[in-house]
Amino acid sequence: MRTATAIALTSCFGVCVLAQQVKPPQLKLQIITQKDTYALNERVIVQSELTNLSSKTLCFPVPDQRCESAGTGWILTMGEPASAGDYGWFLCHADGRGASRAELESEISHRWIKLPPNAVYLMKAAEAYATLDQSGDWRLTASYHPPVGAFNRDYVKTLQSAAESTGCTLPESSADAEPKIISVLPTTSAER
Repeated sequence: MRTATAIALTSCFGVCVLAQQVKPPQLKLQIITQKDTYALNERVIVQSELTNLSSKTLCFPVPDQRCESAGTGWILTMGEPASAGDYGWFLCHADGRGASRAELESEISHRWIKLPPNAVYLMKAAEAYATLDQSGDWRLTASYHPPVGAFNRDYVKTLQSAAESTGCTLPESSADAEPKIISVLPTTSAER
């Protein structure tokens, strides 16, 4: 009886701890394409749409859309044949020094995105990492990652504190878009 009670309490404790650790998403990310059908080797231009799902105004630097950037955060859109595995991300540079508190507050006030609850921010168009070298269905995936300190774990606290002092909140977690399927048409004999 004691063993069954101990197992039940341990299981309940594990579930309760897990439930406390899971936070609702703060941002929703959506991939927007110019079209759904492409020719072989055509460039895929996308826009990323971020929606604030929280009850607070979120603020963050404009995310880098070309590579991982710890200082600004990033959104990278990748394309692969629907039957393939995942590709890796692209790290362009690492940010060594974080901005001072005064520099951060100025950046937040003048350059960062401020996204009120339920508001939507549409990123500028960017090229997806996709080499459409075979026909068929392709899967586009994208993830948003908020800024972090590349070499300083405490820098995130500085970012959060500076954001709060300007009346907004730094997103605490990443957001993954629902994959978007596009079609790549084979080359016709007339096009060869």
